[in-house]
Amino acid sequence: MPDKQQDQPDFEAMFKLILLEDEKFKEFVRGHHKFTLERLKDDPRKGLTPELVVLTKDMDLKEEIIYVMIHVDFNESKVKHQVMFNCGVQVYESKKVPVAVVMASEAWCSKRAHDTDYPNVQPRHDPMRTEGILVAGAGLEKKQRLTIMTPIKRDKDSNNIVIDGESEEFEGPMMFLLDHFWRGFYTRAMGRGTGKESKP
Repeated sequence: MPDKQQDQPDFEAMFKLILLEDEKFKEFVRGHHKFTLERLKDDPRKGLTPELVVLTKDMDLKEEIIYVMIHVDFNESKVKHQVMFNCGVQVYESKKVPVAVVMASEAWCSKRAHDTDYPNVQPRHDPMRTEGILVAGAGLEKKQRLTIMTPIKRDKDSNNIVIDGESEEFEGPMMFLLDHFWRGFYTRAMGRGTGKESKP
């Protein structure tokens, strides 16, 4: 009798083939960061529409990029979570595997998280907040996390975005919104739900 184990696909080997190499992941995030800043320099504007860029592979390892512009009021947490969750669901339903996802948006930054005068303050409510362009990426491989923050200011006459310093890179922590994208993808992949994030 044939060995049933030999008839089973080697999912571990397939997973390794689908994963991005670490350097290619970083190149993908840095590439979109560079693209984002170049657009702001070449086409000055008052705001950056939040955008999601997903690098996918199919079972033949063919790569494709899905580009999503988020044209909704993206300020409230509940809306952000649902939008990102739905994006994850839609990528699953496209029958492609997301190997890396990058989000670019404006963001408030705070370096006073441990200041006793402002315990647990959100960056947007910190009176000492600064403004920046955030480009954050997360790979299918859990250790692949890269965030790039670039400080900005506003032109006094036009109120357009102006780059105001050197970019900083941070590896390790994942932007919390990207977690909702992965939740949407895996929830749908495991057959739990059809597109609405369940309440905790």
